[in-house]
Amino acid sequence: MAGGLYMREHGKTKLSGTGHDRWKGYGNSLIFQGAFLLLFDGVNFMVHHSHGKGLFQHFNELQLTVAPGGIGMVYQW
Repeated sequence: MAGGLYMREHGKTKLSGTGHDRWKGYGNSLIFQGAFLLLFDGVNFMVHHSHGKGLFQHFNELQLTVAPGGIGMVYQW
């Protein structure tokens, strides 16, 4: 989002002609995309955080073993 703000400001002040519209448009696009991804990540964090609380209860049934032939994992019901 900060890059989008920079591009939009750069298009306002530093350029003349038709190039400034392109910089402002790209800047707005990056700001919009960054805001959407921030919102998307926040919603997914809250959903996964609430579902992840029950995950640690299942770790008690998980057993990891190391043998000369490799690594094994057993989940007992």
